[in-house]
Amino acid sequence: MNEIFNDLMNLLKQSEQDSDIDFVNIPYCNDDIEKIHRQYNAVLRCKKIFPTGFKMIYINTDLKANFINKIKLKRYHIPFKADSILKLKSYSISPLIIHLQFIDFIIKGIIKGNEVHVTFNSFEDFYEMYEDDIKGLHESKVKESTIGKYLKNELGEEYSSGQLIDFIDRNYDMYKSTHISAKHFRLLFYCFGQYIEEIGNDAFERYIKDRQSKLNWHCATISFLVSYYYFSPEFSKTICDKIFF
Repeated sequence: MNEIFNDLMNLLKQSEQDSDIDFVNIPYCNDDIEKIHRQYNAVLRCKKIFPTGFKMIYINTDLKANFINKIKLKRYHIPFKADSILKLKSYSISPLIIHLQFIDFIIKGIIKGNEVHVTFNSFEDFYEMYEDDIKGLHESKVKESTIGKYLKNELGEEYSSGQLIDFIDRNYDMYKSTHISAKHFRLLFYCFGQYIEEIGNDAFERYIKDRQSKLNWHCATISFLVSYYYFSPEFSKTICDKIFF
């Protein structure tokens, strides 16, 4: 497997925890600028492929804020803040968002509409089923995920986080009559991208019938996960509980 996906899959193995995972600040490279540089480049490449799964943060390091370290960081184009020690610009990843986008990429790029005759009870089940295909992935063939391509078509080659939020909010305006919160809608969009229309339309139809906003969106998302991702209803509910509760 290409190094970029190896890094990503290693991080996803940590995702038993629900909290975000820092992609750069790992112990062995905390005081080594060259290793930080390699890892930083890896996260930028992954961020380009899976654009909504990353959140910018600044991390503490053991690097002293001296002239040599500052010059090295500038040479590698790694943004930093200087106090007594250096804080580096980094990114954390949302395991749930990255899992869903990565699996969507596998469905689009490898399964390609072929029938799947099993249901998956975990992310690990899915990865084991397509382990050989995932190992064969190479960065040269993977330029962007489905959501990455969608956002580029809608917003252009380069766009800011503010432009992305404005775009999500415009989509939210179409469904806010169902009383879904902006927070939950944004998280759904980060997870599913353009599929938000399919989920949203289903949720709207359910809402018209019984006016139970959160339950309607919860059920619509479960239905989508079962039919598109081949997840079991139980596992789909577990995912939705993380989004809505």
